[in-house]
Order: sequence, then structure tokens, then C-alpha cells
Amino acid sequence: MAGVAYWMGNHWQPVVAGWGAVLSTVLAARTWWREHSRIHFWVGVGRAGVDPRGNIILAHGRPGQGYTLEGGVTTVVIAIYNRSRDPLHLHRVGLRGSGTARMVFFQSPGFQELPVKLEPTDGFTMASKLESVAQALPAEVGAVRHVKGPFCTDGAGREYGRRLRRDERDALVEALGRLQMPLAQEQP
Repeated sequence: MAGVAYWMGNHWQPVVAGWGAVLSTVLAARTWWREHSRIHFWVGVGRAGVDPRGNIILAHGRPGQGYTLEGGVTTVVIAIYNRSRDPLHLHRVGLRGSGTARMVFFQSPGFQELPVKLEPTDGFTMASKLESVAQALPAEVGAVRHVKGPFCTDGAGREYGRRLRRDERDALVEALGRLQMPLAQEQP
């Protein structure tokens, strides 16, 4: 036993330093996991209009499965879902462009306005007219390639976002193509 006491007497500092390093690493990993963004986005094209009872509705989904609403206005829809443990105070919602460009959406009339507080498991849907999104894009052919993905900012100025998925990009290309076809036919 004298050997263990002698060893501990001379070498206790590396043991405490090792324990401190392990503990701080575990605490840093736990903090990162808790603060990790769990904000989910969905981007698509839909139609906003009024149903027979006078309610404002938004019909959206994949082509052929959604937006069967006759009439109304074609919209670009961004749905945001808070899957984190903490509330999120949304201040801006839009699409990220190339570089630092941002297209901030204006909510269609009749829908909930920003800023809004999203509790955990809550969602928020932003719908903006397709024509206004098309005007914000460059006038060249294939301008949707400049759109990188959806984003939102909270009250503290933190930005959350992700890249567009292929099906979301295809839906935007198809909708913008339908919008630009009548314009191309009018020009000689």
C-alpha cells in the first residue's frame, strides 16, 4: 500500500487533469446537442384562395396531389416546423440566393403575420405570390438555380436554413416555367 500512496502523492495532477478534460468534453457535447437547430423546412408551390364558406385556405403539395383549389393565386409556400426544445421567435422568412442574397417573403393577405413565436412542435406557413418571387429572381433563363434554399431568422438574429431538395427545386422550376410560358408567347 505504501507504493500506491507514494504514486498518488506524486502523480495526482495528471489524474485530475484527465478527469477535467473528459468532463468538459461531455458537457460541451451535451450543450451542442441541446442547442443544435431542429428547425425543419418544407418548400413547395400551392394555391391560396377562398373556399365556398368564405374561409381563406392554402392548398399545397406535390403536383397532381395538391393544390386542387380552383381559382385563387399561385403561391410559393415555405412551411417551418420547430422540433427543438425551446421556443423560436420568427422575424423573417424567405429564400437564400447566391452569395449573401436573401429574398424575404411578404405574407399573402389573410394569413398570420410575422413576427410570431413558435413553441416546440408548432409550425408556421409563409405563402407569397409566385409572381413576386419571379420578379425577385434574375431575368435570365434558369434563374431558379440562384435559389439555394429556405431560411428564417429569430429575434436574436440567428439564421436557420438548409439547401433545396431536388423535388422542391423541380416544383419551383415547373411553376416558374408555367408562369413564363404566356410571357414568352406574347413576345415576337
